[in-house]
Amino acid sequence: MDLRQLRYFAAVGQVLNVSRAAVILNVSQPALSRQVQALEEELGVVLVDRSERPLKLTSAGAYLLDQALLLLEKADQVAAATRRLGQGQRHWMGIGFVPSLLYSFLPEMLRRFGSARSDIELSLSEMTSLQQTAALKAGRIDVGFGRVEINDPQIATANVARERLMVAMPAGLHAQPDDAIALADIVKETVILYPAEPRPSFADHVIGQLVAEGHPIRQYIETNNMHTALGLVAAGSGCTLLPASTALLHRPDVVYRPIAGASLSTVIYMAVRANDHREQLVAFTEMARECLADFDPESASDPLPIASVAQGSHPLPRP
Repeated sequence: MDLRQLRYFAAVGQVLNVSRAAVILNVSQPALSRQVQALEEELGVVLVDRSERPLKLTSAGAYLLDQALLLLEKADQVAAATRRLGQGQRHWMGIGFVPSLLYSFLPEMLRRFGSARSDIELSLSEMTSLQQTAALKAGRIDVGFGRVEINDPQIATANVARERLMVAMPAGLHAQPDDAIALADIVKETVILYPAEPRPSFADHVIGQLVAEGHPIRQYIETNNMHTALGLVAAGSGCTLLPASTALLHRPDVVYRPIAGASLSTVIYMAVRANDHREQLVAFTEMARECLADFDPESASDPLPIASVAQGSHPLPRP
């Protein structure tokens, strides 16, 4: 299965007429029909029901059409970006991030950098902190933002911010909207941890802090991402601890509460390849410093201070 076959099939699937699709693609009708038939033979399924007019897609064909359109759009974007890079019009920079940072400073940082440096093509990849290590080494990303420190001699890591943890609970469980919840009460409930894999992860960070506070988890559920964890909270399966900035993710069936009598927090780390001092990376780092200086994890609370470079970590590149 190649892109040409997908493009041909997508044209037929969208107009449900081989003759019109052939005109759109500027190919002969027999050639188009052969490509669609070859795709069906390769996959071992019928994609187009030819017994009626107009043509109809089978259930397999409808599924493939949706996926093909996504793949073709992405392929076109990659081709266009590659041409721009090859012609020297833009530089490429890959950014890896954990999903919870989309509710924190990251969108504003990317917006500012994109406005200031239109010559740099930013490619964004959602990945865990652990996955960012391999991606940085392989050159798939140039900068990583996560919540677990990367201890690797090839990676320079800086502790750039600290954010309080809150607890998310099913709506209606506590009557007062501003009630702080004690850790002793939290661990009486089932605690929903994420991500389950790969480890170590934010889940281990939460477990460690609860143990350090003398309140180990009694019952827990593991899931793969924050959104699933919140869905399980809404379903009444338990509660979950998460960064305070994610309270921006409003759900009518979930409430966010501060934690009483404890200073649980999560550190945000920025990681780059050691000794990578390219100009665009230095520029991004300086923009990150400016944006992090303004970072306020909750509009209703005092901004949290930016931490210094963690002991044993490498400093981020400066001009």
